[in-house]
Amino acid sequence: MQIEQKDRVLLGRIGFMACRQCRFDEARTVFEGLQQSDPSKAGPYLGLAVVMMSEGKAAEAAAYLKGTALAVLPDDPDLKAYLGLAYFMNKQTAEAREVLTPLAGAGAAGSAASLAKSVLDQIP
Repeated sequence: MQIEQKDRVLLGRIGFMACRQCRFDEARTVFEGLQQSDPSKAGPYLGLAVVMMSEGKAAEAAAYLKGTALAVLPDDPDLKAYLGLAYFMNKQTAEAREVLTPLAGAGAAGSAASLAKSVLDQIP
């Protein structure tokens, strides 16, 4: 089933709102549905990873991002930034640094670069 972009945005917001309210099953359902409707979009993969991290499952989120999300969208900077965050949350600082350093490189801009720089600043 095809979902219009404006509806995808709204559903994504609902998914993140559910996650913030610790309604992880509902959030997961939203993101899984969005992913099934169009697996070429990064947002649902990010949403599912955020749900996992919010549940305290950073290792699972890292494995999901690396093994599933980046297998579909290998060059997506946001997926890489969240992979670095998941590694950091799982105390895998060497892996986090390896993923995030290229994203935070000189002149890098955008949300992925911002997240990368923020996480790298927290790594001793």
